[in-house]
Amino acid sequence: MPEPAVPVRPIPLSRPPFHLAPWALAVLLACAQPLPAAAAATTPAVPDTGTVRDYDLPAGPLATTLNRIALDAGLVLTVDARLVADRRAGAVQGRFDAAAALRQALAGTGLELRATATGGYTLQPQDPAAATPSADGATLGAVRVTASAESGGSLPPAFAGGQVARGGRVGVLGNEDLMDAPFSITSYTSELIEQQQAKSLGDLLANEASVRSDWSSRGGYSDSFTMRGFALGAGDIAFDGLYGIVPRTFTSLESVERVEVLRGLSALLSGVSPGGSLGGVINLVPKRAGDTPLARVTTSVETGGYAEAHIDVGRRFGPTGDLGLRVNAVYGDGDTAIDRQGARIRHLAAGMDYRTDGVRLSADLGSLKRTTRAPMRAASVAAGLTAVPAAPKAGTNFAEPWGSVTLESLHGAVRGEVNLNRNLTAYAAVGFRDNPTDLLVSVPTLTRTDGTFTERNLYFFDDVTSRTGEVGLRGRFDTGGVHHRVVLNASTLRQERHNLTHTVSTGTSNLYDPVFLPPPDLSAYATDPPLINRQRLSGVALADTLSLLDERVQLTLGVRQQSVKNTNYAANGTVNPPVYDRRKATPAVALAVKVRPGITLYGNYMEGLAQGPVAPVGTANAGEVFAPYVARQHEVGAKFDQHDWGATIALFQIEQPSAFSVPVAGGGLPVYRVDGEQRNRGVELNAFGEVARGTRLISGLMLLDAEQRKTAGGVNDGAHAVGAPRVQANAGIDWDVPAASGLTLSAGLVHTGRQYVTANNALSIPAWTRADFGVSYRLDVASRPLTLRARLTNAFDRDYWASASASSGQLSTGAPRTLALSASVDL
Repeated sequence: MPEPAVPVRPIPLSRPPFHLAPWALAVLLACAQPLPAAAAATTPAVPDTGTVRDYDLPAGPLATTLNRIALDAGLVLTVDARLVADRRAGAVQGRFDAAAALRQALAGTGLELRATATGGYTLQPQDPAAATPSADGATLGAVRVTASAESGGSLPPAFAGGQVARGGRVGVLGNEDLMDAPFSITSYTSELIEQQQAKSLGDLLANEASVRSDWSSRGGYSDSFTMRGFALGAGDIAFDGLYGIVPRTFTSLESVERVEVLRGLSALLSGVSPGGSLGGVINLVPKRAGDTPLARVTTSVETGGYAEAHIDVGRRFGPTGDLGLRVNAVYGDGDTAIDRQGARIRHLAAGMDYRTDGVRLSADLGSLKRTTRAPMRAASVAAGLTAVPAAPKAGTNFAEPWGSVTLESLHGAVRGEVNLNRNLTAYAAVGFRDNPTDLLVSVPTLTRTDGTFTERNLYFFDDVTSRTGEVGLRGRFDTGGVHHRVVLNASTLRQERHNLTHTVSTGTSNLYDPVFLPPPDLSAYATDPPLINRQRLSGVALADTLSLLDERVQLTLGVRQQSVKNTNYAANGTVNPPVYDRRKATPAVALAVKVRPGITLYGNYMEGLAQGPVAPVGTANAGEVFAPYVARQHEVGAKFDQHDWGATIALFQIEQPSAFSVPVAGGGLPVYRVDGEQRNRGVELNAFGEVARGTRLISGLMLLDAEQRKTAGGVNDGAHAVGAPRVQANAGIDWDVPAASGLTLSAGLVHTGRQYVTANNALSIPAWTRADFGVSYRLDVASRPLTLRARLTNAFDRDYWASASASSGQLSTGAPRTLALSASVDL
């Protein structure tokens, strides 16, 4: 079939990365040269580590114990993960300074502390001739905690099993240990991403019971989710703690070290999200160069013929390795497991960091171009439909074969931290994103139960540019027996959206027997999109975490002054009222109590001024931004740390305005509107870790009651919210086969309960369960570690509607049976 004639689209001069060329060249030159010899002679100031505190740490993994001691004392310890792997620390109990506590943890492990040229410390195998620590240990200097041999950042270490981390970023509070944070968090590691061959966030977050993808992870072109029953779009995903940097429709995971999931309302912690997401925050942590040089090549191929190559290189430079560079490059092309569909991706990401005991700097720059051929969009339902048609056969593509979506993104960030003294740190970060997207897509609306649908073929352009930044101070001080950790943060995000939409043709087709139209002639259509929305989000947050009773009780008090301003524009450039400009101070309080080692009880209450919902593409009023509102959350929970495995339970309630799409008669585009309030009450249970030697588990369950209230005329009061299943469950297990060294077998189940499609609950889609299987084999070839992997998604080739979008009620098909193979070798 001939391709549609596409006009050349004018590209503003500000879009290409020419203005970044000098900066990029400077980075490459700096990394290509060793640091001057004078750098080695510089000796940073050594903070006072003589503070004595009570320790009651049970025996457990050595990495975990060292990390807890270092974080509590504000120290930094450089650790090669291979040295501490499979080593255990004895109990650390008593009253010590940091030096004595670290030495007690290392007792009997065969490791000892060693001073570095920068005044920090690392670990080395113990010299039998000097097995007894010297008496001058009180001079222990600043310690850098490096959680992974492939990550130069100060990340919490991995939990037993390596699939999730012991903690993660809690917004402005910084990195928190899982057992200290009075919030529900999970941080997925790059090890899990690689093991499961996750190509998108949708693939990875299939491990998360609180999250579901609103789009088929294989057939769609956008990252869009629900979390705790509320919509969370790709534009609301954070990068290293900042909104407005991650590409808005698709995220490549090859350059990501951690994917951190902070569940629930987080206005104090993370500020106002651009799209008004309330169910939680997804934060991407970029990869950093580790102390061990890395050069890894991964090739993969999957059902349909799509093939991809990924190169991951990391190096540190200079006499003491203070400067690091990590580069990831990806190229993929081919047909997917979806009928008549193909994809091409080009992704380059570079991350640089500079670290000393008093200064930490980083810079990231990424370029992404992804084209999807014959992309599928979620299907709306027309008014009057009496039942939802059965899902088509998995892999069926009912979109026009000449459709395409091209996403381009140039994005980056610079971050710096400076220790002003041993108790006060200043930090700042700035970031940007230029993100044009060109689309020629079919928008289906189901009109009959036999699978008949009408389609509008849209040719449109959606460009979003963002500029974001934050500054802040973190400090520590004591008042009597109370220790304070205080943070003051100011942040801002400015975003402009340009959009131009043309309807180029309409037609009628069928889910089970698609009928295709001839490709349109696009040469006469305008391609320069006008400004339709300008957004400014800003805020100032102040929080104090008070620790008392030997830090067994931690109380966080905070407030954020938030400002939301939204201006919509007509096609001729005039302001299209109303203009929303609202400010409000919203409080937060959170409490964590360690009732005994390994058990923490917590609770939090939080309010937040949220960006009003935005009418999604595929609705008649797409792009309309609604008024800001105040949301509220109550949450209580418990956390359990049994050293090799852990578990969490959370009970929550979140309230926000109810927004959904209203079907119209005749197959026209639905209208998006806000009506009343949605109250989501739920219970979450999660378990993870190494439940037996060589057996790793990730599992979760969410039970949700999402109720509509205060609707117009009370028509839908008490009805269940659209796209919010009552039950979501996951179970994944990896087993290292004892009889075959290096061989690992994997299995996983994903279950999603029934979902309502319309606000009156007249239409719904049935529950579904999907099974996935995997195998990996690690071996050495010519003294090079080689890992072979295979993963089968939807192993039994189930046909199902995967989701009814919480933001629109639109239906997405499930992923077809897909076999992915990969080989990874370290050079």
